[in-house]
Amino acid sequence: MRNRLLGAAVAALLIICVGSAGYYTLGAGRWSLTDCVYMTVISITTVGYGEVLQDFRSVAYARFFTIFLVIAGTAVSIYFISVLTTYLVEGEFFHVRRGRKMKKRIESLRDHVIVCGAGRTGANIVSELVAAHRPFLVIEHDPEELRRCQHACEEDSFPHIIDDATDDAVLIEAGIERAAGVVAALADDRDNLFVVITARGLNGKLRIVSKGVDPRAVEKLRVAGADTVVSVNH
Repeated sequence: MRNRLLGAAVAALLIICVGSAGYYTLGAGRWSLTDCVYMTVISITTVGYGEVLQDFRSVAYARFFTIFLVIAGTAVSIYFISVLTTYLVEGEFFHVRRGRKMKKRIESLRDHVIVCGAGRTGANIVSELVAAHRPFLVIEHDPEELRRCQHACEEDSFPHIIDDATDDAVLIEAGIERAAGVVAALADDRDNLFVVITARGLNGKLRIVSKGVDPRAVEKLRVAGADTVVSVNH
C-alpha cells in the first residue's frame, strides 16, 4: 500500500512538472514559471478559475494541451486521493482492530509471566516460555527490539505491550495483579531495580526473577524484592 501511495504521489508531481514545463514552452518565455505552475494546478484540480495566462487564446495548441492536462491530471488526482483514502482508512482501521484484539488477549491472561525487556536475555526467556507453553506477555518500548525478539522466537503473535516497563500503569495494563511472575530483563540495572520494586508493591505474591548486569547490583535487587537474581555476566 505504501508503494502505491508513493507511486501516486510521484505521478501527481510528474503531471504538475510536465504541465508547468508545457505551458512555459508554449508561452515562449512570456509567462512566468509561477503562473505556469498555477495554471497547471487549477487545471488538473478542475477549479475553474479560467485562463489566467496572458494572451492564452492566441497561443497555438495551448487549449489542446490544457485538454490533455485536465484529463490526465484528473485521472491522476482521483487515483492519488483514492489510494490516500484507502491507506488512511485501512491503516487506522487495522491499527485499531489489532489494538482491541491485543487488549482482549491481555485481559484474558491469568497466571502468566510478564517479561520486561525483549533484548537478548528477554528473547531467550520468551523462547523457553513458548517451548513450555506457558502464558506470558512481553513489555518492550522499542518496536524494532520486539520484532527481533519475535523473529528469533519464530513467534509473531504473542501478547505484548510497546511501552515503558518501569511505568506502574503499564504493569497494571499487563495484568500484574493476575500474573504469576515477572522477569526483569532490561538492559540497565536501575531499570530492573525499579521494575522489581514496583512489581513487588503491586502484587506481593509474585515470583520475581531479575537480570543483574553489575555483580554489585545483585544484592540490591534481592533486597528490593527479587526472589532470584541472575548475574548474566558472571
